[in-house]
Amino acid sequence: MELTEFLPGLPDIVLRQVATLPSSLPGGEPAGQYSEARPGELLIVIPALGSFLIRDGRSVDFSIDPAADRGIFTQVMNGSVRAALIHQRGEYPLHAASLVPPDGIGAIAICGASGNGKSTLAAALSRRGWALVADDTTRISTATGPPLAWPSSGQIKLWGDACALIGVAPATLRRVSAVMDKYYLPAPAHAEPVRLSAIFELRPGTTPGCRPVEGADRMGLLLRHACRPQFVKPMGGQRAQFDLVRRMAADCRLFGLGGAKALSVEELADSVAATVAALARERPA
Repeated sequence: MELTEFLPGLPDIVLRQVATLPSSLPGGEPAGQYSEARPGELLIVIPALGSFLIRDGRSVDFSIDPAADRGIFTQVMNGSVRAALIHQRGEYPLHAASLVPPDGIGAIAICGASGNGKSTLAAALSRRGWALVADDTTRISTATGPPLAWPSSGQIKLWGDACALIGVAPATLRRVSAVMDKYYLPAPAHAEPVRLSAIFELRPGTTPGCRPVEGADRMGLLLRHACRPQFVKPMGGQRAQFDLVRRMAADCRLFGLGGAKALSVEELADSVAATVAALARERPA
């Protein structure tokens, strides 16, 4: 099996395919569907797909069912498994697409509830010349100072109807899985870690436009958009996560972006672009 497509943005992980893995983790606690964990370790066992043992943010042993859908297996590896590794490393898997705008303010992240259109918005911004840092989940670290967004992807996953919204024919793209109407859209990528400057939360059913998020709502927004937050407590990472989120809230500009599902994707992109341009003008000369 070719392993290079797995765990983008985490090049130092030891990845091993094994014949079998245990069906349970001694002393482990439930960590969501199909998962159990203890400090430093998490085991995922998904029937008819495969098993994954993630240790200390450094290694993954996995087995795969011979009949498994390869696309779904890759999605689990790049989703739950990657998120567990990031949590174990004391970093933050922000469930957001992130890009670098041409204005030079660093990276911005776009988060929101599933189905609100964050990947579609990221694709629209990419087509305006913004460089993609990560799609779906952005690895954030704060060990060396301000929050850094780590690059992981040169493609954006889009549902078939989202492709139509940005004028791309799904038939021209590689399919994510044989059982999903979802596709990989290539995008110009940013190759180096970059300071995370702002986060936009897509919100449906609210007044259109970008509005700053203030006070205690700032940490609440960040905690809402952790990828696989159910892994944190049984792995013993609550204190480290709280400290990291506090540092992110202190350093990043946070905005609620109203109009998801009501405005067109280009109108939403205009709103983000205008806010980013205003942030760029605020920077000292």
